[in-house]
Amino acid sequence: MIIGPRQVGKTTLIKKILKNKEHLFLDGDDPLVRRSTGNANTEQLKQLIGNHHFVYIDEAQRIKNIGLTLKIIHDQLQPVKLLVTRSSAFELGNETTEPLTGRKWEFKLYPISWNEFENNVGYL
Repeated sequence: MIIGPRQVGKTTLIKKILKNKEHLFLDGDDPLVRRSTGNANTEQLKQLIGNHHFVYIDEAQRIKNIGLTLKIIHDQLQPVKLLVTRSSAFELGNETTEPLTGRKWEFKLYPISWNEFENNVGYL
C-alpha cells in the first residue's frame, strides 16, 4: 500500500513496477469499479480478478468497505498480489473497519524536496 498526498507520483510508481507484468487495474475514481468492489463477495471478486496474479487498485479510499474487500482478496484469492494506492490514511480509515493487521506493508511517498530537485536537476 502506497500512501501519500495527491500528485506525488503514487500511480506513476506503481505503473513502473507493473510495466511488463500482466495485471488488473481498478480505478477507485470509476463509479462502476466502486459498485463492483465495494460490497463484493468472494465469488464476485474471483470473477472480477480472473487469472490475474497482480491487482492494482488506485484511489482505494474512494471504495466503500475497501478494507473488507482487500482482506477477502488477500485471504481467499491466493496467489493474487495487491498493489494499492490511497491519498490519505484518514480517508481510508473512514471507509473501513478492517485494519488489515499482518496483511499489508505501508509505504509513504512524500513530495520531492527542493534540495532533492536541485541535486538531480540543478538550479534553474
